[in-house]
Amino acid sequence: MKRILVIDDEEGMRDVFYRLLSNEGYIVETARDGNEGLDKVKKRQFDLSFIDVRMPELNGLETFLQIKKIQPDIKAFLISGYAVDSLVEKAVKEGALGCIRKPSGIRDVVKVAKKIVG
Repeated sequence: MKRILVIDDEEGMRDVFYRLLSNEGYIVETARDGNEGLDKVKKRQFDLSFIDVRMPELNGLETFLQIKKIQPDIKAFLISGYAVDSLVEKAVKEGALGCIRKPSGIRDVVKVAKKIVG
């Protein structure tokens, strides 16, 4: 079974991702910020991560770069409800696979997961 990590400071978004992905059979863990996400990545392997771009302390790009140091093979997709294209562009240059826009793109989460990790 594929393991997915969702990092978002909005509890409602974490819940939506958790429900959508769990219903498709993925093992899903959530984290409320980049630091909690890093703690989880240090403890277990994940196949895919969805990372919010705008979070307190570590933003999505910083979180992604730190995660890659711990698990270089992890696949990552950013989540954003704001126009932060410069951060998304930098993350993609560093290996992120793209960005899902909140809230309209949320319905594509399962499609993205299936395409990336099966």
